[in-house]
Amino acid sequence: MWQKTIVFSKKIIHKLTAKLIFFLCLSCNQIFAIKFDQKIAGNHVTLTMRDDNGTGVGLVSYEKIPMTTWYAIHSLYVFPEFRRKGYGTALVQHVLQSLQKAKATCAYIQPGPFELHKGEFVRVSDAHKPHIHDLVKLYKKLGFKPTNAVTKIIVAIYYCLAGIDENSRYLMIKML
Repeated sequence: MWQKTIVFSKKIIHKLTAKLIFFLCLSCNQIFAIKFDQKIAGNHVTLTMRDDNGTGVGLVSYEKIPMTTWYAIHSLYVFPEFRRKGYGTALVQHVLQSLQKAKATCAYIQPGPFELHKGEFVRVSDAHKPHIHDLVKLYKKLGFKPTNAVTKIIVAIYYCLAGIDENSRYLMIKML
């Protein structure tokens, strides 16, 4: 593992940690190298993934829920040309391993109807619901389960109060 500190205007903005990992994709029967770059800002961590050629593959963010040992995984995104090749699985597994090392007791994840457009996440229409269902299948394969109705209601209220444009219907949890 190597660390690179990014300096802008003679101030350290953040530390970027990169790690090269070899990943065995059982579903596609191949081994490939992945490089993770980690950006930490307070309780918020963003991982970007590049393949062995340095091409951007995807990203995921996660953060600790204050005053708990719970974490929320969000912004999982794999570029369309890299989907269904094991990269999303690798991203989530890498995050789950990091959370276990941090002594987390559970992780929440929720597929969102978002796509990356001109460098920004934008909400897409209901036409992408099949994509959401694919993500739910992936998360179930990784051990996540739908949350109970009470949790979904509490989270829906929180989303409303916080102005978060999400639907808690697909919220899932994994005990670590």
